[in-house]
Amino acid sequence: MNYLVLHGTEDGDLSSFHGSRQFERIQFTDNQYWCKATLYIRGANHGQFNTVWGRHDQSGFGARFLNFSGIMPPDAQRQIAKVSISAFLEATLHGQTDYLTLFRTPQAGQKWLPPTVYRNKFQDSTYRFLATYEEDLDLTTTTLPGGSMLGENLSDWRERALEITWGDLDTHAVVLGWNPKESKATPSYALTLPRLEAVTHDDVLVFTLADTNEDETTPKSAAPIEFTLEMVGRGGAVTRTPIALGRQIETNVFKAAFARRVPPSELVFQSFEVPVAVDDLTMVRFVFDKSASGVVALDDVGFRARVPARAHALLP
Repeated sequence: MNYLVLHGTEDGDLSSFHGSRQFERIQFTDNQYWCKATLYIRGANHGQFNTVWGRHDQSGFGARFLNFSGIMPPDAQRQIAKVSISAFLEATLHGQTDYLTLFRTPQAGQKWLPPTVYRNKFQDSTYRFLATYEEDLDLTTTTLPGGSMLGENLSDWRERALEITWGDLDTHAVVLGWNPKESKATPSYALTLPRLEAVTHDDVLVFTLADTNEDETTPKSAAPIEFTLEMVGRGGAVTRTPIALGRQIETNVFKAAFARRVPPSELVFQSFEVPVAVDDLTMVRFVFDKSASGVVALDDVGFRARVPARAHALLP
C-alpha cells in the first residue's frame, strides 16, 4: 500500500502524532513500487483540513480551555491539504512520481504551500538500507551484513525503542549525544559500508533524524542542532555537507496549565537526502563539530537512486 498522513502541532484532539506509528509499521515486500510519507505541520489543528469541523477540536466545556492563538487560518490549512493530497494521488494513482519531490523536500512546493514549519519523512520501495537498527542491540553492526559502526567521544551512544507522547513509535533508532563536559575531542559517529556494496555518484544518501529533547544544557528555544556530514571514498576523498536539524516544536494547545494533558513537544523525525559526491563510497560519518551539545535519534540510513524509477514502470 501507499500511505500519507498529515498532522498539525495544534491538534487539540489527537495530541500525539500516532500517524507516524503507522508509517513505521508499513513495509514493502514485493517488487512493485510503493511509497509512504508523513507531513507534520506547525500551526495546523485537527478540524480545519475541511470546512465543517472548524477550530474547536473539542466540544462542550472542554473547548473553553483550547488556545487558538497558534492555529493557522483555515484557508491556509486547507491549501496544504489540497496540494499534498492531490500530489500524493497523482503520484500513486497516475504514476506521476515527479510529485513525490514534494514529500522528499517540502521546500520544493513553497510556491503552493503556505509559509510555516514542515517536518517530513519519506520512504519508497527503492531504498537500500545500511542501518535500520531493528535487527539487534549490537552497537557495532549494520543491518546490511558486513558493515560496521563506531561512535567516538560521545556522551550517549545506544540503540533503543523510541517513544512519543502516547506510547512508543514502533521503531528502534540509535541515540547519539555529545557534551563538552564529557570529552574535549570532537565527537563523531561513523558507518562503514560492506566492501562489496557499490555506491556511486548515481546514488543519494538518505537518513532520518529527530531531536530527542534530552539535552539539558541547551534552552528549548535554541537554534537548530548543527553538525557536519562527511562521505569518504575508497581513495581517501572526503566531501563535507553542513546539516541543520530543527529542535522539537513546542506548542501550547491549552490555555491553562492544569488543562494540559501532554508535554509541550514531541519527537518527530525529519528526512534528509544528500547526493553521493565521491567515488566508491566506503564510509558515512556524522561529525558533531558545530553545536556544542545535543542529543539526536538517527534512523534508516541508506541509499536510493538519484533518478528514481517511475512508478508506472513497476506497476503491473
